[in-house]
Amino acid sequence: MDSNTHRIRLRAAWHRQIGTSYDRVDLPDIQPALCDSPLHYWRSFNCPTGLTEQSLVVLRVEAWLGLLSIRLDETLLAEGLSPQTAPWEMDITTLIKSAHRLQLDLKPNLPMGLDIESAEQMQVGLAGIVILQIVDSAS
Repeated sequence: MDSNTHRIRLRAAWHRQIGTSYDRVDLPDIQPALCDSPLHYWRSFNCPTGLTEQSLVVLRVEAWLGLLSIRLDETLLAEGLSPQTAPWEMDITTLIKSAHRLQLDLKPNLPMGLDIESAEQMQVGLAGIVILQIVDSAS
């Protein structure tokens, strides 16, 4: 990692919901869910401190099981990402404000019209960490 890059791990304080079941988890979530309905993770975070006009803020999701959609507040950042595209990252500098809600939704990665036969295909979850990378391009 470059010396002008600061990483903030969004490890704790995640909420997880499957249907009407709700709990709190830390990432990586070591117990992927077996389900045929969407799995939702969300957490809040505040604007990183010390940002300058030259700072770049990048959201990074390391690994997941299932098809991933990512929403920051009301903005859809990505939809239908397969685990093979991991890691995923995006510059969110222009979206930064004082407080945020990050939501990651996962659904089983099953081909259309295929009956659910494999529990492995039904696994969904955040198998990796979520990071905010702050890059100061002035350094």
